[in-house]
Amino acid sequence: MRTVGLTAVVAWASLGASDAAAQQQRFLYPTPPPAAVRVTTSIPFARIDSTTLAMDVYRPAGRSAASPAIIVVRPFFDPGRPPERQASEWMKGWARVAAANGVVAILPDLRGRTYAEELRLLVAHLSERANQYGIDRERLAVFAASAPVSIALPAVEDPAQTAIKAAVMYYGSATVTTFRRDLPVLFVRAGLDHPELNAPIERLASLAVAQNAPVTLLNHHTGRHNFEMLDDDIATRQVIEQTLDFVKRATEPAYQALLRGRNLDAVAAGYLSTGDYREAVRTMGELLKQRPADGLLRFHYAGALMGDGQFAAACAAYRSFTPPNYAAILPGSRSCVLAGAVDTTIVWLQRMPKGWLQANEFRADSVFAPLWERSDFQALFRP
Repeated sequence: MRTVGLTAVVAWASLGASDAAAQQQRFLYPTPPPAAVRVTTSIPFARIDSTTLAMDVYRPAGRSAASPAIIVVRPFFDPGRPPERQASEWMKGWARVAAANGVVAILPDLRGRTYAEELRLLVAHLSERANQYGIDRERLAVFAASAPVSIALPAVEDPAQTAIKAAVMYYGSATVTTFRRDLPVLFVRAGLDHPELNAPIERLASLAVAQNAPVTLLNHHTGRHNFEMLDDDIATRQVIEQTLDFVKRATEPAYQALLRGRNLDAVAAGYLSTGDYREAVRTMGELLKQRPADGLLRFHYAGALMGDGQFAAACAAYRSFTPPNYAAILPGSRSCVLAGAVDTTIVWLQRMPKGWLQANEFRADSVFAPLWERSDFQALFRP
């Protein structure tokens, strides 16, 4: 599989913009009235390598309550150069619309070279001075698009970056192997992008789903790369609205509390889904200490034991269901046979209600061969 570099991303993006090159680009969403947004520019927040990093803050005008906030990452950057202070029209467009819709927008100087550290310093600054900027420090999100996704997504998926509560990633990809189960992520795919740009996004979203992470894939099927500046249509406006709605909903205190409270459940389910049975056994074992009567959790735990090759323990776990559980018949019988407990298997199957057992299911799996010729096994299927 050929990988797509930054040069290719920029080249394909410029192709999408070629028909609009003759006109000045603007953010394609109704511009809020100036009175709806308060803007403060060039606020220093950190100093790295003798360079002062600053930010612009766009706030909802006339709002007294603390608001969720979104950190908007610059669309292009040169890791070897100091950041420029002039925000792009893309950044300012997003900032105005976000602020007018009740979300504080932060436009920071962030470079590629020390991005993770700069983001950490920015988040620490925003948390410390949240009241000054009208921000709810518990509702911070990060937004990146195109090439910067490659550095922003790994940074926010760092398990230590718990101050970031949500992330939005537009038409870009990154190298991430493990997703946080406490970080809602919105991937937005531009449907008209080159397949080599979209395939990594699809793989990332698929991996996140397999790991049972709270990820959403929004497909703007008629959108081009940088569609917020190119495609002036209702679909683009709806995607922008859905993005801001996602930030607000994903950072709601009640939802965040749910993510924290069920994080270990989500992690355990992700291990089971991806076939990491050893870790599934470990995490589900911890959960069962808290909820020993949780039937669904016990059933999944038995499956994890089975997957991990702990056949005797799986056999005992499946047989513990009283009254017998229909879904446990095949995996329970299989684990008991693999554990060498053939007689135990027969006794357990004899407890099953008539009609629950299907001979063809047992005949289709060679694991059950030790049962096939036994008269007590054959008797299970006689009327």
